[in-house]
Amino acid sequence: MEAKLSFKSFQERVFQSELGQLWNQDPLLKEDIWALIDLGYSQEDCAIRGSKNIYFKRFSLPWLKLLAKLTIKARIRERHSVNTVLIDVSVLGQLDEFLISKSYYQPTELNDALLHEFVSNGNIEQRQGVLFYALNIWAEENWLKVQFIPRKNVKLIPKVEFIPEEVLHQVYENFDVFPPMLERLFRLQLVLGCRIGEMLRFPRQCLKQDGKNWFLLRWIEKRKQWKFFQVHPLVAELVSEQQKFLNNQFEKSSNFDKLFCWLSTGQKCIDNPDNTEYQAKQLPTLHINRWLRFFSQAVDLRDKQGNYFQLQSHMFRRTKASVMAYCEAEDEYIAAVLGHASLDMLPHYRKRSLERLEKEANTKGYVDMYGRVSAFILNQENADTK
Repeated sequence: MEAKLSFKSFQERVFQSELGQLWNQDPLLKEDIWALIDLGYSQEDCAIRGSKNIYFKRFSLPWLKLLAKLTIKARIRERHSVNTVLIDVSVLGQLDEFLISKSYYQPTELNDALLHEFVSNGNIEQRQGVLFYALNIWAEENWLKVQFIPRKNVKLIPKVEFIPEEVLHQVYENFDVFPPMLERLFRLQLVLGCRIGEMLRFPRQCLKQDGKNWFLLRWIEKRKQWKFFQVHPLVAELVSEQQKFLNNQFEKSSNFDKLFCWLSTGQKCIDNPDNTEYQAKQLPTLHINRWLRFFSQAVDLRDKQGNYFQLQSHMFRRTKASVMAYCEAEDEYIAAVLGHASLDMLPHYRKRSLERLEKEANTKGYVDMYGRVSAFILNQENADTK
């Protein structure tokens, strides 16, 4: 184990690295409140997330505060989302509190066992993910080298977070509990498979007609680009209905340019959606989450085991993927529709896809080295030599 070192010595070592030299003169490192807009995020990003600043005030260990700030700088340089950055700060802040509670004050005292104790006392997947990223950056830049071996079983069996059929039936039966605007939002999300952030970015004028065909302008978060997608006329009708709602609410000449607007939350709105108030400004994800919680409680959503079911926005998206997989759509097509940059997210909703693959393997033959089902069957002589 390394000898104890002062914060001044630690700081000098940090600023000798490549990134340390690059950011040494950054005045932000001396501040404990960072405005997200100053970091390159847009007003829209901040409004959707409902956050304007990153706070480092909770950190008591100066060395960890410095590492946290540099980690966030690295995340921002790689163009990670506001949500990722805020999660990093939160988890590293929790690590700071954990270390102090255990009377560990030196960076040299960090070790694998201590970090796994921290990971096991919270959101395991989230904490392990943040630590894995941060420790890699720290080691690469020679800021701090800590042995940490992530538990391999954390993501072996991903939680499949789609809406079960019996719960989805309850949602459809009670959609009118939502204010009409949110009903349209969630119906569209279920059909389109968009991320909630992508839903909230839809421009007010997002429809285009070409003959009998309708196209919808959609933001693809992972690719950072706008793209028109052809949609069913009934989807276009639902979008048009929301556009008319905005015209009636704020007048057609209003400068508000989003398809979905801010709306109030509270028990009075749940009791009577007609009490909902609307304003011509960005709808934040916080309000979406509150309404989903209110809805789940008001309807008393239950799965087939009778367990209470808490609806979350990403479940509509993954339900879309699950339905596509059940209909035997190719995994690559599912990933394209949902706007994934790779197939890495497939385990979150591929239960139906895996069931299909198993059925095909049983009826057609073998799965080849590329994961494709093959009708080719080995003859017994060749099989015996394998």
